[in-house]
Amino acid sequence: MIERDLFEVKMGTLEMTFSSEYNRGTLNGGERLRTSLGRTSMRRLIGILLLGTLLSVIFVSPTGSASSSPQTPIVDPLEVIEFYSYDRSQPLLAKLTLKSENQWYRRYELTYKSEGDTVYAAYFEPKMSGKIPAVIGIHGMFSEDEDQFWHVADFAAKRGFAVLMPSLPYHHRRSKGFQVISGQKMVVAPPLAVRDNFRRAVIDMRRALDWLISRDNVDPERIYITGASLGGMVSMLTHKADPRFKGGVFLVAGGGFRDILVHSDNPVVKNFRLLSKIGIADIAEAADTLTLVDPAALPDIWPRPVLMLNGTLDVIFPINEVLRAAETFHDAKLVWAKSSHFYPVSGGQYIIADFISQLAGVPLESTLSSDGVVFRETVLSPIPGDARLWIDLTASSTSQGMADGIYGTGRFGIHLVNRVTPTILVPRVLWEAYRHRLEEVPASIFVIESVASGDLAFALSYIRFLERGHGGVYVLQQAQGSVGVEDGIDNRPGKLPACVTWLSPLDVEITWSLSSQMDRSGFRGTDILSTLKLPSENVNDVTRYLRDRIRVSDIEPIPSLIYDTATDIRWEDPCL
Repeated sequence: MIERDLFEVKMGTLEMTFSSEYNRGTLNGGERLRTSLGRTSMRRLIGILLLGTLLSVIFVSPTGSASSSPQTPIVDPLEVIEFYSYDRSQPLLAKLTLKSENQWYRRYELTYKSEGDTVYAAYFEPKMSGKIPAVIGIHGMFSEDEDQFWHVADFAAKRGFAVLMPSLPYHHRRSKGFQVISGQKMVVAPPLAVRDNFRRAVIDMRRALDWLISRDNVDPERIYITGASLGGMVSMLTHKADPRFKGGVFLVAGGGFRDILVHSDNPVVKNFRLLSKIGIADIAEAADTLTLVDPAALPDIWPRPVLMLNGTLDVIFPINEVLRAAETFHDAKLVWAKSSHFYPVSGGQYIIADFISQLAGVPLESTLSSDGVVFRETVLSPIPGDARLWIDLTASSTSQGMADGIYGTGRFGIHLVNRVTPTILVPRVLWEAYRHRLEEVPASIFVIESVASGDLAFALSYIRFLERGHGGVYVLQQAQGSVGVEDGIDNRPGKLPACVTWLSPLDVEITWSLSSQMDRSGFRGTDILSTLKLPSENVNDVTRYLRDRIRVSDIEPIPSLIYDTATDIRWEDPCL
């Protein structure tokens, strides 16, 4: 996990994210390391003061008048090709250094040359044979950690995708001279310099593509690009400039610079328009200068499938700016969440990986353990109003001696809120009888056939794989002494009696270990919860019981989004 403070400011098209990285653990989930909060706060304060001053002069040119036209012109394709051209014959001088590894992939540090500058990148290479698909992932604005896009990289690499994460110009170790915060010089500059910095970023990504194509184990016909926020903008531009990418996924990004400069209610932009009225600034000139790096102004010269993930409450890239960019693609799919610029990471990871896996023609699956258990994930379409993304799971293992190799099946609904909420394990018969009531509980939900050892091992293995075991698990069973669901267990409105067993993070590990041992020994039907003598409680109204105990506001946000205050994120369709 990555931990960082986020502070966002928007000046027209620019998003300023002041981030202070506390750290994430090792790839194997080791001890977290943290830096000083006091030092972080002081640096952020200084950054805000200086950048506030710089923002007051950005986009200012000597003279001119405001443009009244809000339309974004579409650039001629030949102009796009020429602007983003580069000398592909120049040597990359690439150097690859192994940094760490786990059971799924090896992580390397890559350096290579682009336009005379050294680019630093993290490279995740799955431990697989044969040709593998690959993805370039781009971090957001003012990132101070080269691992900012680690969430998606780790998720995809565990499922067989090579992932390359280059640093953008002026970010991380690419900083040039004094900067208050990483990446400042990329966007806090006159329009012409900003335009050239965006072009350099695109060339850097195309050079990264050159390197990937040179790899013997990477399939050049299955390389894709994705990015978040500023990285989403750069990935859009790169995708449109280079036909070698076979698809793209753009997260919380949009376009339409001219519209923003002319119509935005942002105080800084409004002041800029005021300057234009007295002849100090020139909106038209600024917009024209930035046209070639505006995702909404570039044509889709080589149409390929793209996916855009955005929040309907995002003030950095609001709905109209997203739609303006989407309209320029021939084949764009949009997935909306009722969220801010902090898109639901848990659901986004699955949707990104699923989209790319479909383009690559490979199943979404991963081997979870040394026993050879393989989980295949089928991601279901998001449903507007739902607080979860649902995944159908099938686990197989030739080493378990199961009929047809099937180890377990279930349906997992991962909670969208950017916090590790608990997981509810519920037998299918209870779920089918009381689904609508259980959906009210703010938690992930795992529907399994039973709570016997085999199904428990199956479910807890997957929860541990997702690193959600530390959120705890509630196991539901039919209430002791009651009649069966099929006989009408209790159909009073709003009531759901059940037997509830709470598994603390330590209990999750113990229960998983014993369940797996019993399962391997051929005792799939063993009642592990009774064997461990874990306390259970008969509850007359389990929905109220769980809601009283799960308070999302009391759960810390995931480390990479510690300023996300949302406690209820749902899928949404702004067209409805």
